[in-house]
Amino acid sequence: MTGNLIALVKGNNTLHFYYDSSNSPIAFTRNNTMYHYVKNIQGDIIKIVNEDGSLAYTYDYDAWGALLSIKTIKVIRYPETASPKLGADPKLF
Repeated sequence: MTGNLIALVKGNNTLHFYYDSSNSPIAFTRNNTMYHYVKNIQGDIIKIVNEDGSLAYTYDYDAWGALLSIKTIKVIRYPETASPKLGADPKLF
């Protein structure tokens, strides 16, 4: 027994956590969507990407490794037949 959290249910959300052989967190699922942790050389989680590889969250740290902020990235998906709205900045797409 490692003492690692393996599942969490809160309201309508269910999370399952996954660890590597050294008990370091590597991924989790939230309502059947898989997310993977991206870590820096020190082992700090710096990003979370979804199963498509799209960025979902970023984490910022100071020089001493203290967490400064967590940013949620809103992923907008357009249907293949849709095009960006006229006047939109093309660098955003």
